[in-house]
Amino acid sequence: MNNDHTMGKTASKKMQKKKATIRFEAVKIDPLFEVLDAVAFLDSPDTRAIAQFADIDPRTAGKILKNARFIGLVQSPEDSTYVLSQPYPFKGTQEEKVSVVRSTSSNASRSYHTVQRTNHLSGNSRRT
Repeated sequence: MNNDHTMGKTASKKMQKKKATIRFEAVKIDPLFEVLDAVAFLDSPDTRAIAQFADIDPRTAGKILKNARFIGLVQSPEDSTYVLSQPYPFKGTQEEKVSVVRSTSSNASRSYHTVQRTNHLSGNSRRT
C-alpha cells in the first residue's frame, strides 16, 4: 500500500513539472507589424533600435520579439540582434503582412502540437 501511495506522489509531481513551458507575452497585434518592418528595414537591429524605429517602448518591443521568435518570424543569431526567418513583405499591403503572420503562426502551432503529441505518446509507451 505504501508503494501505491509513493507512486501516486511521483506521478502527481511529474504532472506538475509538465506544465506548458511556452508562454506568449500579452501584447497588442498592431505593433507586431511595425516591429517586423523594423527588422526587415534595419541591418541586424537590437531591441532598442527596433523599438525606436517602431516608436514603441523597448519592453513592449522585447515582448513582441519574444512572441515573433517563438512562432518563427524572427531569429536572434547573437541573442542580441534580430533577423527575419521568413520572407516578409516590408513594402507589402497590410493584408499581405497579416497573411505571412497567420501562415507562420499556423505552422508553428502545428509543430508545437505534433511535439506535444509525440511526447505524450512516448510517455504512454513507457508506462506499458
